[in-house]
Amino acid sequence: MGGATSMESGNGELIFEVYLKELKGVVSAIASLQGHLLVSSSPKISMHKWTGTELNVIDSYDAPLYVME
Repeated sequence: MGGATSMESGNGELIFEVYLKELKGVVSAIASLQGHLLVSSSPKISMHKWTGTELNVIDSYDAPLYVME
């Protein structure tokens, strides 16, 4: 991966991509929790921490159902 890329949104704001990672399944929800990133991908919920260069998984939970929100 190279440096950050950017694009302009529909309302004129700039959007920056600073990290790219492939996941198995569909990402259905993303939320911030006390400085961490929660990602729901299919039935899995994972908590990530940004180190400044990488997004590391620090914990995960396999839910019995598909997680939407």
